[in-house]
Amino acid sequence: IDSAFAYLSWLYYWLTFPSGPLTRVVISNVKGSSPQHLTYDTNTDLYEEAHERSRTQLNIGHEKFIRLSFGVVRYTYLNTNITKNSPLNVFVHGFSTGMDLWRDVATALHKQGQRCLVFDLYGRGWSDSPDIKMNAELFVNQIVELLYSLNITDKSFNLYGVSMGGVIVQLFTKLYPEKVSKLILCCPAGLSVNRPTGIKALLLSLPIIGPVVFKKSIPFLEKSAKLQWIDSNSELLQLYSENFRQCYRQHKGYLRSLYSSLIHFPWDTIQTIAQKINSDEKCPKILILWGDKDTMIDISDAHRYHKLYNQNSTLVIIPNANHSFLVEQSDAAISAIVQFLNL
Repeated sequence: IDSAFAYLSWLYYWLTFPSGPLTRVVISNVKGSSPQHLTYDTNTDLYEEAHERSRTQLNIGHEKFIRLSFGVVRYTYLNTNITKNSPLNVFVHGFSTGMDLWRDVATALHKQGQRCLVFDLYGRGWSDSPDIKMNAELFVNQIVELLYSLNITDKSFNLYGVSMGGVIVQLFTKLYPEKVSKLILCCPAGLSVNRPTGIKALLLSLPIIGPVVFKKSIPFLEKSAKLQWIDSNSELLQLYSENFRQCYRQHKGYLRSLYSSLIHFPWDTIQTIAQKINSDEKCPKILILWGDKDTMIDISDAHRYHKLYNQNSTLVIIPNANHSFLVEQSDAAISAIVQFLNL
């Protein structure tokens, strides 16, 4: 009976949350690159009018696809011909948004002669969704393999993470301290419990019932995302909402990936990782950025992080800013980042 129930649970999970390659129409290999670098045809049904509008206006540009061990990954590498020694910046986004969240910051740094690598985590944006646990270790491995596959051999680089991405980049820094020149944490998760608690957490963890509850909660996810903006009527919010809807409707495995991270990601275990980073003689200088009106992760966590990293960290509170300050108050964020990088 138990094995039959387990099989039915697996079957329902598989049918409800499919995984695997994202359907793309590959039209050519990018000229001058290896065959694993793919481009795609945007004149397909995959890109409906609403998504095309949001994709065009939010897109960083120069996007490509590359095949890694667990699937194809979308990325943008903004290179520069100014000097081979120009700083490299690697950006990691959060739970449900793709890499376009970093558009303003990456573009500004690139204009200053710096190189920028931005990418979609597995199961987010337009990267594939492999049928494995979407935990922090998977995403750290994705960073390592992406750098290797692109033949980016910098001894060290500046590493950025926002929200869930803040946990990922801290784990990366713990494992590879010599690779991180400076660490930029934008309202990172990891100290407070960000996943559901109580009866909802119990329901989400149950076979069959969990996926059903999660799918039913998608409208609430969108509502929660709206609350993370200062201006809930902004056109940018509308564009990001359109992009999110298009992703989970068209992207095979998108919801499965979100559900998997909700269950398997170490949302509240960062303290020991931070202590290990801070005690390492190779600990990088750390910038902690937070909006003073963050409704997703309370500003008290900003001060907790600052205390954990003490003299190795700089805390900057952005006024009148919510969890989405990288988009809404990007000028203030860029100013703080540039000043920190120049220290």
